[in-house]
Amino acid sequence: MRHLFQQRTETPLSSATQRVSGPPRSDPDQVSIQLDWEVPPHARAPIVFRVRVSREGRESSIRFAIDLDRLQAVDLQTLHDLLAYPPRGYWLARGIAWLIDTSLRQGQPHLSLPARRAEVRNLLLLR
Repeated sequence: MRHLFQQRTETPLSSATQRVSGPPRSDPDQVSIQLDWEVPPHARAPIVFRVRVSREGRESSIRFAIDLDRLQAVDLQTLHDLLAYPPRGYWLARGIAWLIDTSLRQGQPHLSLPARRAEVRNLLLLR
């Protein structure tokens, strides 16, 4: 299995790990985010993402999928841009929040917007 990020930049995936806030390691607001994904085994398969978030001594490991066939053109472009040009810092966190929300919209369409937002915040350790 080869990752799109590695194909695009020829750098190891570990370099995709970003600290979202302040450089001092003792900073309680420091956040570490790792993003990884699997190239689908066939054209119609969903992309599976794995995210690891570390914040204030807590860690969250998230695995979720996005079905490309169910995305609108604008969402496909957003996903392409996110994977082709991985953002850093705050924008990485926003991109991951968007990915998780998109997966929730597909997998649990009955969830209200406030419920989806609450779940995203919970998964990203923002509570």
